[in-house]
Amino acid sequence: KTWLAENYHGRVFLAAIWQTYIARDSVVFDPDFEAALRETVNFLLENGNEVTLFLAVPGIPDNPDARCVALDRIESHPLFSGELVPRGTSCQALQDSYPRELFAEKQAQVTAFLASMFRETDGVTLMDPMDSLCDASSCRVVLEGRYIYLDLGHLNFSGGQALGRAMLASDNNVLSREDSPESSEPR
Repeated sequence: KTWLAENYHGRVFLAAIWQTYIARDSVVFDPDFEAALRETVNFLLENGNEVTLFLAVPGIPDNPDARCVALDRIESHPLFSGELVPRGTSCQALQDSYPRELFAEKQAQVTAFLASMFRETDGVTLMDPMDSLCDASSCRVVLEGRYIYLDLGHLNFSGGQALGRAMLASDNNVLSREDSPESSEPR
């Protein structure tokens, strides 16, 4: 806190799998989460920062495609050299998108929760990677010709870079938005 207060004044991104903290049936649900998040955001704002709440990337369903990526990673690791997984057992083709409806309801719940928390708070924006990953009917798991997931809920390094480029190029890029009353409202 001290370092932030004394040394940094700019945009701060807070990212989490928000749903796990706000869904009452989640194993990590904490009734004090909302108060802690509000306190953190207020501290950042009071110290001259803007806050962007970065929504989680869609968690893909448990499926053979994700296991194929894990197999490829294990199979190619020099310590294993094919001992655990016989060569040739990894998958040849990965599914490149999933229906948007798999993710839309949960993401809408999180967006509504965070937007209602900070609706009256200037300097807070929401940034949703689904805006760059999804169209009206599906969400891509391949960008720039590469599978972007490391596992079911995390992007791999090149996937994070590709998503970053896609988000920077989008019309909804909070980093290129001029300061205006509309830009400080959670969206």
